[in-house]
Amino acid sequence: MPSVSADQIASFQEDGYLILRGLFDSEEAGILRAAAQADQSFQDHAYDLEDGEGGKAQLVLWNSAGEDLWGAIARSERVVNAMEGLLGDEVYHYHSKMSIKQPRTGGAWSWHQDYGYWYQNGCLFPDMGSAFIAVDPNTRANGCLQVLKGSHKMGRIEHGRYGDQTGADPERTDEATKTMELVYVELDPGDTLFFHSNLLHRSDQNTSPDPRWSLICCYNTKHNDPYKDSHHPRYAPLEKLPDTAIKEMGAKLFEVEDLGQFRTLIDPGFHFICWPFTAVAGRLTLRIQQLDIICETKTRDNVFVQVAVAVQYRVLVGSAYDAYYRLSDPRGQIQSYVFDVVRSSVPRMELDECFASKADIAAAVSGCPPSGPMGFPARLACRMAPSRFRLLTS
Repeated sequence: MPSVSADQIASFQEDGYLILRGLFDSEEAGILRAAAQADQSFQDHAYDLEDGEGGKAQLVLWNSAGEDLWGAIARSERVVNAMEGLLGDEVYHYHSKMSIKQPRTGGAWSWHQDYGYWYQNGCLFPDMGSAFIAVDPNTRANGCLQVLKGSHKMGRIEHGRYGDQTGADPERTDEATKTMELVYVELDPGDTLFFHSNLLHRSDQNTSPDPRWSLICCYNTKHNDPYKDSHHPRYAPLEKLPDTAIKEMGAKLFEVEDLGQFRTLIDPGFHFICWPFTAVAGRLTLRIQQLDIICETKTRDNVFVQVAVAVQYRVLVGSAYDAYYRLSDPRGQIQSYVFDVVRSSVPRMELDECFASKADIAAAVSGCPPSGPMGFPARLACRMAPSRFRLLTS
């Protein structure tokens, strides 16, 4: 994916942030969400941050951009190239974190700048930034991020303990809200907000019934290598990964059961399970698969024909549970659906019309039938690619 444009860089420099809609497509966003829900470490290692108003935000933080899915996102060319274009230098991974706001209890964050904290780590310049990736929909109801447009130009504001949270000086932030535009950053899954480390931002409590999970990948520039050690890393070259790595890592999922009861999905990699109480129930591939079907039927002018249809389908990552546990014979269900479509379409046409309308029949087969856990007769868990269609006379 190309880096950001000159106009986007100018917008970032003026506003302190840039939103790239659909930076991760719907399939990738589904992988992120399914992996986040399945990763027990987020629940095990999340620490609570009380907001002093009865809410509680949760945060999980890690420094290494490793070989797992989260490392692939932080090292993906589309994210790193964009950040390098916006900050004007080579960047390295400073840390990543998952920000979690649970339904109805997710806490608020007070006004702050990231550089308000990172300044203490030996970073001389605020030439740093974050990529805020929506895992769930981010709305005003569930506490989406709020930013003060252009506030990065204020420079670093003194941070300290004010009330129940560590944040920016409230006297200065109150004055800033009077003169600068407040923007509610509402995002769909896969949308990404890039923002400068001096941009003032906050968020409200999550009062909705919906969760708000967001992955935040933070970067420092090479020329801003900290002059002292801290709990975040100093400069090390970042090995970028091609954008295809995310889907490749999501190509396989595992179903894990405890004493016969479904427990979780685990993604590719090295995992420990407590055998014999826990076992791998099965293995699902998210790769595109092909099913070749021959359907015999008759045209309106009484000519028997054989219709050859090649159907490509795959399991939807967000519905892997349904695909494994609710479907006993997905290939058979797809075949039945194709038979129904072909046998309802071809008998309405004469032979010559069938040859002329092959593309229309193929499109009908590829259309969306009633929902269910697979892509055709069961749309919830599988997606169907355009079919290849051949007509053979008997």
